Amino acid sequence: MPATLMYNLAKGDSLEKQQLRHLRVELMFDNGPDISEFFFHNYRHEIPNFPKLERCDVLVTEGLRRWGYHLLDMYWGACLIDNVRMIDAKTGEWINGVTAGPYVDYLDTSYGSYPEYGYVRVDIHWDEKEDAEERYEAMMRMKGPLPRIDLNY
Repeated sequence: MPATLMYNLAKGDSLEKQQLRHLRVELMFDNGPDISEFFFHNYRHEIPNFPKLERCDVLVTEGLRRWGYHLLDMYWGACLIDNVRMIDAKTGEWINGVTAGPYVDYLDTSYGSYPEYGYVRVDIHWDEKEDAEERYEAMMRMKGPLPRIDLNY
């Protein structure tokens, strides 16, 4: 559904809101504007209002880079972050709660070329000294193509 519909559904107390388990939010309109900014600033706060949400796909139009940061920073309510996918609406490539951090690290280090020049992602789950090797390995797995979905699902 378009994010604007999700916003209206989350505001009510309908059976749909109470029972919704799988959500696909599209951040664009057919032949219309990209509403990514509206989603991030206004609509994302509605996702925790779905008490049984198990899976959430968010289709974005401007690539995945900044959405890697947003995915990790957002509160997803009942939906586990590992079950949230940010999907590039043009290519079908996606990242989730597991791959978003390594993906952002990979891009921020010039595609893994300069890992010593800094991981700019701040993550409370990583201790830079203790987990550096694991983090580096996760980042380097991003060299391969990202997984893709069929956008017609």
